[in-house]
Formats: sequence, structure tokens, C-alpha cells
Amino acid sequence: RLNNFVTELVRQPLADGTVRFFRPTDGWVWISFQGADATARGRLDGAADDTVAPKAEHPYVEAQRWVSAGWHTLDVRGATQGELRIHAVKNLVQPCCPVDRETCDFTGFSYAYGTRFWNRFVLPTANTLNAKDETNALHYARLGYRVFGGVRFGFNSPLWQQPEEQWAVLTGGLWSKGFDVSVDESGIGALRLQHVLFSENVWKALELKPSQRVNVYWGDATKNAFGDPKAHASLLAALANSGEGTGVSFPETYTPVLKTRAEAEPWLELYERSTRAIAGIAPAARALTVFNVSPWIDPGHWCDAPCPEADAKALWSHVLRAFATRPGFAENSGLGAGAFGACEEELRRWIARLFRYYGLEGGTEDLAEVRGFRWTPGFVRNCDFADGLDGWTAKPADGGGICAGSIANYGVKVQLRKKVPNGAGDTVAEFTAAKRPNRLEQRLTGLEPGKLYALLFCTANRANIENPVRKRPSLAFRARLEGAEEIAPLRFRHETFWRKRGGGNQRIYLPVHRYVFRAQSPEATLVFEDRSDEGRRPPAGTKQVLNYVVFRPYYTERPGEELEIADMFKEKGEDK
Repeated sequence: RLNNFVTELVRQPLADGTVRFFRPTDGWVWISFQGADATARGRLDGAADDTVAPKAEHPYVEAQRWVSAGWHTLDVRGATQGELRIHAVKNLVQPCCPVDRETCDFTGFSYAYGTRFWNRFVLPTANTLNAKDETNALHYARLGYRVFGGVRFGFNSPLWQQPEEQWAVLTGGLWSKGFDVSVDESGIGALRLQHVLFSENVWKALELKPSQRVNVYWGDATKNAFGDPKAHASLLAALANSGEGTGVSFPETYTPVLKTRAEAEPWLELYERSTRAIAGIAPAARALTVFNVSPWIDPGHWCDAPCPEADAKALWSHVLRAFATRPGFAENSGLGAGAFGACEEELRRWIARLFRYYGLEGGTEDLAEVRGFRWTPGFVRNCDFADGLDGWTAKPADGGGICAGSIANYGVKVQLRKKVPNGAGDTVAEFTAAKRPNRLEQRLTGLEPGKLYALLFCTANRANIENPVRKRPSLAFRARLEGAEEIAPLRFRHETFWRKRGGGNQRIYLPVHRYVFRAQSPEATLVFEDRSDEGRRPPAGTKQVLNYVVFRPYYTERPGEELEIADMFKEKGEDK
């Protein structure tokens, strides 16, 4: 056993011939040809087609398949070098990507990923997918994934009080086509009786089609740590019987990226309490628990990364390592990842890499530490302007200005930074536009020449903050890292906005800018100016605010990969 998710079955030189291996229970196996020739192939249990073969879109020669308990064979041919690894692995659950969207578009309210990106970075780390429609479900099922469709009973949904209508939603759609189904936001706003009514429908579904799973995403699981057995007992027991004992319980996790590692521990303790509570209510359900990573880190959309000083890569490595190595999570059924509409591409790829390391390879070290990603990189001082302009050099234009400011409730209520006290994120640097650009700069040190670094920051129009409107206001901002090379194809401006609840189309626009640079020396100067990347300036007197300045090492797996990633983006400005 390598960690909580992975057991090694075979590790030997890769050579032609038949390899026998034994899996003691039904479940997934990962078959990997490492360092193999392009001619190497493998067929599992006499399959008519190759189970393992090289694929042009990604560098790994591998496959995952669900097998029954017992002995199995892998027939290998065309191999002259490399290593064969076969691991018993658990559920690795990811959302699927619409098959009709090829390229990524990050200019809108949500990050929209395309199939080229998904096939290259995400799908190889999954064996189970959450699909939204029949087209996607059929496509990914043909590729060997276990697919389930999703339905959602939202906050205060009338479906909680309408069991017949609830039944129609649960068993319509993909469930009626023979696919498993998942119910999102289970429990949010529901009373004890409504939990019981829902569990009756789950029992009814498994009696009707015992081989099809009903999975549940617990939207409030980590708030009450399954503290109401009378509400949860029947539903957890139903899940433990669903799909002939394979139904999955997904407690959703929204672990905040705070300033120190120690601040993550109370959340991990809460997840362990949830695991113990599930075991106490319905013991069989403990082995069906998959904590669902929910990386909502988008200012204005939902931001569980409220502290720009911290690198989210270190937080998620710490959390997934805990799931993979701590005894309290040993019986859990795998790893899950939620929707990524509020997660930018570097962190999306990093989470997939963590799934590979902990969920397939059986790693036990802190991968962020191995890769040199520190919890607080420390390159930019005073990155939220909490200490005014300390550490920054302001060079205002004639007739313009730069000053430190504060906007009540801006961080928590407008940028939607979570799990921090009100007042966090309220401080800003305010630029007053003139004919020439205002310039704010800081000298960065400790850079590693040749290494890539990502810069993100959030801007807004001050008048728009005070008066939400439908029409996008005048906004023009750009950044440079003088003394470094920009990887311009990786630049984008992601248009999030805050929308007043019940206020129709009243919005506060909060564009998040992303740049990637290659350091050319140990020092460089970070510069902000109130001009667009194309040189456009806002009308004189326009006040724009800047905060949430994130500067961290940019993750790639190998040299040159950044250009492959950029090639998966839409052209700038296309289909905005």
C-alpha cells in the first residue's frame, strides 16, 4: 500500500509477454508504461482493442479500467524498454468538458475550458466524470470512463417539499438513459423531514435500478459535520446500497487559502470529524466518501483565496496530501474535484497534477514543497495595500494622482472574499487618470533567471463601485515586469462582476488580469499603469482602484509547455 488511495500490484521492467495480477476487490486499476517506446501496446484481459497505447495529445502511456475482484492478465507487445506499473486505485472524479468546445475562453464571467486543454491535462487523471447532458455522457462512456449525470436541488428549492416532482427530476434525464446520477447541493436549506423525503426517493431509485448509482454532493456537509444523525442516517444508508454498494457521498470542501499553513488545520480537522460522523451514522458509507475539492478562487465570483500573499498551489497540495496520508481518511473512496468556472488555468492544471501524484502514482510527499512552491512566495510586499503605499513607489502624472484608499465592504461584500473578517480586502491603490499614465512600481528580488512567474491583480472603476450599473464602465489597466520577458500569449483579462441580489442588471465590474513572465535576472521592477495593454486611456479624472496583487511561480511540467498551453486559448478578443 503506497498511500490511502493507491496499492501497488505490479512494478517490473516493461517487456513483451503476459503479466498476471490480482485485485482483491472490484475497482479501478491504473496501468502505466513509463519510459516506453512508441510501439509499446497492452491489452487487458484479452480485449479486442489496445487498452494501453501512446496518444498524441498527452505524454503519458497509460489507462484506467474498472475490473472485478480476482486475477487479470495484461498482454504486452512492442516493448523494448521502460517500466510497467499497475496500481489498484480509487475513484478519481472530475467534471467533464463539453465536447463541442475546442479552445479555452477566459474573457467572460466564468473560465470556459476547451477539450484540447481538458484532454491534455485533466482527463488522464480521472476515471469517473460528471456530465451535464447525454452527448457528453455517451462520448466519455465510450472512452472507458464511468459517467454520471448531474441534477441540482438548490438553496430553498421547492423540490425539497415536493417529493413527486423531485422524483421526476432525479430519475429523468441521464438516469432514464441508464447512467448514474448525482444530486448537487443536497441538504442546503433543507429541514430534517425534507432529508427523509429525499432519502425515500433514493431508496425507491435503487429498488427500481439497483445497479445504477445515486451519488450525493453535500453542500453543507463541512458546516455541520453531519451532526444530525436523524436527518442523515436514511440517506447515507441508501447511498451505501445504491449501485450495488458503490454510491458515492461527496462532502464539498471550500478550504480557504489563508496566510499560513496552520490556518488550514482547523479545516482538515473538520473534514476528519465529518468522516468519523459518517462512520458513526452509517458505517458502510464511510468507505464511499469522496471529499470534493472546490477551488472557487475568483474575486467577484466567489473567492476562497482571500489572501493574495499565499500561493493556492501550496494549500491544495497540503490538503490532498492529508487526504492521501492521514489515518483518519484511510477508508475514503477517492478524490473529487468540483466545477472550475471560478478557477484559472494554472491552478486547474495543478489540481490535476495532484490527482496524478496522490491518486495514481501513490505519492506521499508534499508536492508543492518538492516543486519549490512556498506557502507565501514573498516577492511582492503589501500586495493588498493594507499599509497604504508602503513598499511601492508612486509616480503620478501631471494632473493625475495615485493614493492609498479604503472602500467599506469592498473585499468581503463585493470581491466576495470568503472566510476572512469584514474589512479584509477593503484597502486599495487609487489612480486618477490624466493625459499621461500614472505609474506605480515595486522592485522585486529573489527571482530565478529562466523561471516563469504568474501575476494576477484585480481592478475596478471607483464610480462603478459606488453606483452599480448595467453598462461596463471605463476601465484601462496594464502591468509590466521590467527586466523580464512577458509570455504574451498567456495574458488574459477575465471579466468577473458583482451583481446586486434582486437588483436586476446592476453590476460592479471586477476584471482580473493575468500575465506570465520569464525572469531574466534575480531582480525586476513590477509596474502598474492606468492604460490598457493596447495603450487606450480612460477619460481624464476617471478613478480606478487596484488590489489583490498575486505574484507566484507559474507551474509547468516541462520546458516549453507554456506555449502548448497558450495555443489552447482563443485569440484575444475573439467571441467576447
